[in-house]
Amino acid sequence: WQTLKNMRGRLHEEDIFNARVMTEAVRWLEENADNGKFFLTVESFDPHEPWFVPEYYRRMYDDSDGPERVQPPYGSIESWPSDDIKRSQAAYSGLITMCDRWFGRLHETLKGMGRLDDTLLIVTADHGHSMGDEGYMGKRPYPAEPAVFEIPLILLRPEGVRERSDGIVQHTDIAATVLEYAGVEPAGAMDGRSLLGDGVGRDHATVAY
Repeated sequence: WQTLKNMRGRLHEEDIFNARVMTEAVRWLEENADNGKFFLTVESFDPHEPWFVPEYYRRMYDDSDGPERVQPPYGSIESWPSDDIKRSQAAYSGLITMCDRWFGRLHETLKGMGRLDDTLLIVTADHGHSMGDEGYMGKRPYPAEPAVFEIPLILLRPEGVRERSDGIVQHTDIAATVLEYAGVEPAGAMDGRSLLGDGVGRDHATVAY
């Protein structure tokens, strides 16, 4: 109910949370274009349920008519009608597509400003969401299917290095990576390991550079 209240009056795509977050990030970059070195963290709640997204994004994946499925309950989908499953998956996919579009605006701003030539750009998430994987909808604790725990971690480096690693990485590794790239010595012991050197990772997962 609170989310519905928060969405009241948001009639245009530019009003939705992810679009506003990325717009503010772009504005910050523009306002600080001449300030030299910078560190910017951009956190977007989306894509997260409830999956409020303009209908034209959802229709990219399900063009049928009917009620929107923006907040499906967690649990087994064994007894769900196939139309409900498809509509839920379409709403989620549509929101991801919209988030990609607005992240693209941030990326293109960095590129247009020439900052991709001297900036380490890191993209990741805190967790995934089961969208019918192994007959389940939602998030559940370990052990769970890869959709929840095997999340993307992408590092875009000015050097243009393109590598992939199958070692396990964790969010604590991001801080160690940023410090090494910035040439800053840690103030003390860290649990994280930089992803820029040799021997990245621990056992299993994927990292793209």
